This record gives sequence, structure tokens and C-alpha cells, in this order.
Amino acid sequence: MPLLKFYPTPGFVREEMHLFKATKLTAGPAALDDDEKIETILVDLPKALEMIHSGEIRDAKTIIGLLWYNQQPK
Repeated sequence: MPLLKFYPTPGFVREEMHLFKATKLTAGPAALDDDEKIETILVDLPKALEMIHSGEIRDAKTIIGLLWYNQQPK
């Protein structure tokens, strides 16, 4: 489901980012590049918001998506 569209670097490039809500996902092996080191962890929304405020989550796209989603009427 589409959630939000934004410009990560307005005035520099015309790239648009689109955020979606994914549902009915299942866990599986990651298809990483040889030089990628990514750890996947599952957390609920309150924990993810706590991780933003503590500085554990620093990726702008993730922060924008989580904060925007948290502000929507349930």
C-alpha cells in the first residue's frame, strides 16, 4: 500500500522516494552482495521509535517512514 512520496535531496537532484507499507511478509534468506554486512532484526513500532530517539536507527528513509506512519490515525 503506498504511504508517502518525498524528495531526499531537493534542489540537488529530482529523485523521488516512495514509501510503502508491506503486509503478509514471510521471513527468508537475504540475497546480499558479497561485500554487504546487514543484520536483520524484527522489532515492533514502539521499539523502532525508541531506536530512532536513541540514535540506533539513523537511516533517513527509515526514520521518515516510521515517524510518518506513527502519526497516522489508526
